[in-house]
Amino acid sequence: MTRLLSHALTPARNPQSGRLDAKRLGDFLGLNVAELARILHRDPSGLRKRPDSDTLQAPMTEIEQLAVRVRQLTGDEGYTRMWFHTPNPGLNGKTPLKALEDGGADDLKVLLDHVEEDLEKGQYA
Repeated sequence: MTRLLSHALTPARNPQSGRLDAKRLGDFLGLNVAELARILHRDPSGLRKRPDSDTLQAPMTEIEQLAVRVRQLTGDEGYTRMWFHTPNPGLNGKTPLKALEDGGADDLKVLLDHVEEDLEKGQYA
């Protein structure tokens, strides 16, 4: 991956259009289309029919931005996927994916802010 795209989740993007693609994002996160549709509060048939539609870009970008932050913290795409599927005490035992489904993107942002602050203080060194 080039540094110019370090802010993007390139495996989740359509290489022809450059847009986020629901199928690819789901694959990256280890989800099928129906599971991703549930998190995005969309109909799975719409995701299958137009996986990179305009209406999906904003909610998928929010997930992409979270995944990029986690990837920067873990240094690994596999660990990033694992983080999204692992119950987290900072989320009252929910997985980050369940928190997203419940509308908790802001909770994930705050959690990651705390981790980044702790790293800056050397608490994870």
